[in-house]
Amino acid sequence: MAWAPVALLLLVALFLFPYLFQGKSLVPLDLIPRFQPWAHHSREIWGERPLPHNPLLDSIQQYYPRRVLFTEGLRDGKLPLWNPYVYGGSSFVGSQQGALLYPPAWLLALLSPAVQFGWSAALHLGLALLGAFAFFRQLGLRPVAAAAGGVAFAFNGFIVAWLAYPNVTQWTLCWLPLACFLWERARERGDLRWLAACALTLGVSVLGGHGQMSSFVLLGWGGWALSRTVAAERKLGAVAKWVVVPSVLALLLAVGQLLPAFDYLPRTDRGARVPWDAVVHAGMPPSQLLTMVLPRLFGDATLASAHQFWLPPEGKQGFVYLERTFYPGIAVMALGVGALAAARRNRGHRHLAIYGALLSLFALLCAMGTPLYWPLWAAVPGFGNFTAVARIIALAAWGLAVLAALGVHALTDQSLEVRRSAMRFISAASGALALVAVTAHFIHGGADPLQLAPFIEKFKQLPLETQATRDLSLALLWCALPAAAGALAIWRGGQLRWAGAVAVAAIVADLFAFGFPFNPRADLRLLEATTPETRILAEAVEAERKGTPQPFRFVSSGPAGQEDVFNQRMASNLPATLGLADLGGSDSFIPKRYAAWEAATAKAAGGSWLRPASANLRAAGVRYYLLGYEGQVAGLAPTTAPLLQEDLQAYSYARLHGFVQPVEAGQALENLSQPNRAPAVVLAEGDGAPQLEGAPRVIPFAAHRISSNRLVLEGESPHPGLLVVCEGFDPGWRATVDGRRSPVFPADHMFLGIPLEAGRHR
Repeated sequence: MAWAPVALLLLVALFLFPYLFQGKSLVPLDLIPRFQPWAHHSREIWGERPLPHNPLLDSIQQYYPRRVLFTEGLRDGKLPLWNPYVYGGSSFVGSQQGALLYPPAWLLALLSPAVQFGWSAALHLGLALLGAFAFFRQLGLRPVAAAAGGVAFAFNGFIVAWLAYPNVTQWTLCWLPLACFLWERARERGDLRWLAACALTLGVSVLGGHGQMSSFVLLGWGGWALSRTVAAERKLGAVAKWVVVPSVLALLLAVGQLLPAFDYLPRTDRGARVPWDAVVHAGMPPSQLLTMVLPRLFGDATLASAHQFWLPPEGKQGFVYLERTFYPGIAVMALGVGALAAARRNRGHRHLAIYGALLSLFALLCAMGTPLYWPLWAAVPGFGNFTAVARIIALAAWGLAVLAALGVHALTDQSLEVRRSAMRFISAASGALALVAVTAHFIHGGADPLQLAPFIEKFKQLPLETQATRDLSLALLWCALPAAAGALAIWRGGQLRWAGAVAVAAIVADLFAFGFPFNPRADLRLLEATTPETRILAEAVEAERKGTPQPFRFVSSGPAGQEDVFNQRMASNLPATLGLADLGGSDSFIPKRYAAWEAATAKAAGGSWLRPASANLRAAGVRYYLLGYEGQVAGLAPTTAPLLQEDLQAYSYARLHGFVQPVEAGQALENLSQPNRAPAVVLAEGDGAPQLEGAPRVIPFAAHRISSNRLVLEGESPHPGLLVVCEGFDPGWRATVDGRRSPVFPADHMFLGIPLEAGRHR
């Protein structure tokens, strides 16, 4: 048995070889040359722009900037509760995915953010492999069977496809096998210390920063713990002790993440329950079941194939490939049918087989948006707010791994009768899967409804017909290998060692063939590319950090009519990695105040809110505009960089207003949506908001950002006024004026407003 954990970890190192030993990044940094300003200067920087291997956009515009903010904050000794770089400022701890309290994230912060992703994958795939191996061994499965189950889970297509988004699978789902093992060990020994360790593991999964996947982990673990407890004791007290107590303890351990998240959620676009019709609409279409045997039947997100799922999703919401990809492995499914032989022989294994089968079936039906998901949506807190219902297919990754482990266990049983039974089941499953693969190939293989052939030819990729033939050939090979393992198991009395080795090798080859080419392997040197625009902005950021001049906001905008096209501008949140406080953003949770302000600004501009030099953007302190084109914009001043222009009329980041009108939220938004609004007149909301009718002028205040959480503002107020700070309003903000607590009001709906009396203040 000692060889197995070492061999499993070597598999992880092999799969992640480019990131661990070749200096590549799991973050799609090869998208950087597609964004401005690098795209404009790409010829002089690279000669020929590097091609993006896989456009996992959210990895570079959400997950990577979060790791930059977290790492820099941690190294400065200040945990970033607030993110000043997104939506004019928003809650970092409340949005969950910053994973501030996730212990491995603190360890990974020793590495540079772009390198963290690969090493995080190594840590968590190793955790998934060893946790699953320990769980199956705890239940009496042979080492080769436990290894097969661990590989089937850790390298499942769902986990691998989401590796560049660490919160989704790495920091949440990968803890599920370990939690099951610790619980099973606690039950066997009657030792509550093991139960506490199980609760701790579940709590860490919740701290991983993805509420939806953490809920699925609790669901998968809870199904095992509940069924085992009821089958053994059938007592309510036992259920409370072995299921309820560890669940509650896990949530208490994660309360530092849960409380801010539940507090923040109602103030975001995810605060309302998702309508049931929308849940059904977002489900997995039946056509995608074919990708369980031919994962690239309808294209994938890599350069070698289509960038989107091109099959019309039969009335379902049109997600990109990543949202619904689920390739469990043909070898895994075929071997999993062999679990029927194990279940017939051993009562304990029968329970495991039923659990794996029911969990897989339940996850698959829920992912398709069937009524089976309705009780979760209607009754379980949080499930009504989840939009991407198809992600529950993650539980099938675990359920099928359970079945595959049992199938290999039966295939290597000492009883020839059991091996023959397993061989018959596995061979029948292999034949059925081969028939499905051939049928799917002849119906859909090589089809090109979106006319992708010119794209494929331009980038010198294999023609779609050739790709389809290759994929079918591989699928038939993966069907044959489990059957070959079955034949070895009964040949001349049974070559058990070789049968187990072939079964494990079949799973490894099958899942590696899908997963290894999928994720980016980007050159870290892409982060070193600079342009005239980034150099000027870097100087401005450095000057801001030293206290002069005023802090400023930044906006990137494309040409008229294409203001928000991602390759005509700098991608959302990427400015944060350069220290730029962007007024835009991209996040799973959009503050309602920001969304309303953006809509009003777009209405005032007669189209896109990104129209340069508008009254609302000037009032928001936007000083620099990175444009996706050359040409002088009216109202802006040129810089020495062709795509960068400066608004010399932009208001200060912090300034005193003498004319203040108290209004309701709706009235403020109506005023902000007017193209001729007077930004010197500030609109204050809330009970007790001041009303001042002084001169409609503004007086700048000095501002210094001590950390992402704390601002120090200083200045002279010649008369009473409202100090407006261009930072997103949130009830979590607290203000002191000269050491005394002061109320904070929403100013212009979105920003912070602090009332001041005449005099000098800090």
